[in-house]
Amino acid sequence: MRNLKDIELPEVPPSVLAKPSLDEQAAEMREYFKAFRDSDHAHRDYRPYFRPALCVLEVAWLDAGEDLTDPFDSERHKLAAADWEELRAKLAWMLESGHKDTNENLGFLPSSVRGIRADGSPVVANLDYRIFCHPLKDALPLNQLRLSKHLASRLAPHKPLTTSALWHSRRARFDLNPSNSGSSTFMDYPSFWQQIDSLMAQVPGRDGYSANISDYEYSSNERVSRRTYNFLDDQEPLNAGFYHRFYKTQTRDAMGRAVRRRGFSDMTMWAARTTQPQVVGAPNPAAGQGGEDDEAVHRWTWAVPLELVYMTPLMAWNPLDIRYGGSSNYNRDCGDVLAGPAGKRTGDPLDADKAFNGTCGWFFFRTPERFFDPNASATADPADTGYRVVGVLDKQGALQRVRESGTFISLPEIEGLGQIRLRYPIYPVHWEGSQAWKEVKALQTLTLETSADGSVGSASDVANSLAGIDLGLSPATVGNSHTHTLSLGPDGVEALERGETAVGITTVDNSHSHTVKVRRTKSGSKWVYEIETCDGSPSECGDGHKTLAVVS
Repeated sequence: MRNLKDIELPEVPPSVLAKPSLDEQAAEMREYFKAFRDSDHAHRDYRPYFRPALCVLEVAWLDAGEDLTDPFDSERHKLAAADWEELRAKLAWMLESGHKDTNENLGFLPSSVRGIRADGSPVVANLDYRIFCHPLKDALPLNQLRLSKHLASRLAPHKPLTTSALWHSRRARFDLNPSNSGSSTFMDYPSFWQQIDSLMAQVPGRDGYSANISDYEYSSNERVSRRTYNFLDDQEPLNAGFYHRFYKTQTRDAMGRAVRRRGFSDMTMWAARTTQPQVVGAPNPAAGQGGEDDEAVHRWTWAVPLELVYMTPLMAWNPLDIRYGGSSNYNRDCGDVLAGPAGKRTGDPLDADKAFNGTCGWFFFRTPERFFDPNASATADPADTGYRVVGVLDKQGALQRVRESGTFISLPEIEGLGQIRLRYPIYPVHWEGSQAWKEVKALQTLTLETSADGSVGSASDVANSLAGIDLGLSPATVGNSHTHTLSLGPDGVEALERGETAVGITTVDNSHSHTVKVRRTKSGSKWVYEIETCDGSPSECGDGHKTLAVVS
């Protein structure tokens, strides 16, 4: 239900450990950071040692009978209330008076009536949330991220920032490339299944990684399937225990659509089913009707992606052989680290009696100072706890000058490389997708995104850059004569230009549609578009659509 475990740290590259001296290890380690910064695994294969984790915000409605507990561990904050009644009373007073909790240890966790029992009593639930991170299965190059085009963040009145300064600022928000192709070219047009869907599909709901939960379409009681970027793989049953925002039904609706979104018009909500009884669900109207879906209650949780955090080999690199006490219990693990002959140790880099005696999870300093650029100026954000050199005693009692080995927003400057960012906020903001947002972003594109020669683009220039193509299917030769139109977006056109196939769903005609995989070949000076498969069958559709033609 709430069990979490620490994510395993990446290992140190063997080629670093093979170097005989500290300076040589540091130099080799910088080469891996260079490859990571440049997304260049040919220089050094950094991918096994720079592991991304996707952090999400998850919410659920829990039974009001559950005790008030902190929903997840935090080193900075704890709920300052003994029970739900005290929490609600404090929040009500603060909302009335305009006060706040100075230590920021109260959460807005409202209650809701989620149903009525047979005896007429209400089913009350309390909102529960947690933030947790999932280690992604595969590498995610930095070239898949870019700064969001958010002018308000960049041009804040109190301190406007250049692009490079904003990149390393806490104000920055980033876009993840929607394309699943792995290309460093960003896909700047709408797409259903995006790269973030592939990543969120790895994140489990409250049943954890062992979840295997089916979901069923309400009216037909048929099991729904996954919706992926490749339409032809959509027949795989959906495991609803992992976060997703699209699903596909076997039966089409009145508009001929089978692909549906959990959040309806909200593109930013992911959902996962759970069997945890503490989660308040909704009665299943299909239960007891003789279908496959006979569970009395369906329970759901919801999530949004917050940020991508990169773990680096600095977390495991310990060339100075400094003792590590652990991170499970502060008093036990850090007691010896802080106890000294002259009172509490402060990490003084010039005094062995004040230097930390080893490290622990709360004082994790063991990266040699000389790994970073000694001539760079250290700047720190007030909310961050990093950017300082401390003294730590190694196992032999020698005083070593070291810096933090944990996760930074941006690392201190590395000699020859500068700063490298490790945390990338990718959370959605609530006004995205509104009509006003679309108008403002269209105007921004037309007026501020200039060409190489500095000229401002026109609406037609922008439209042409985002153009797709419409292909008409030849009339059916089986059953009623009819045709369909297949619209390929810019991503489909780009795939064809690369010599690959493109897949799309046609318009609904004669009460059905088709899933068509298209290829194109050159005939003289003209491109010829051909059906490679239709609904999984080669060359033509089951009702006789055989050819494609460009719709002018």
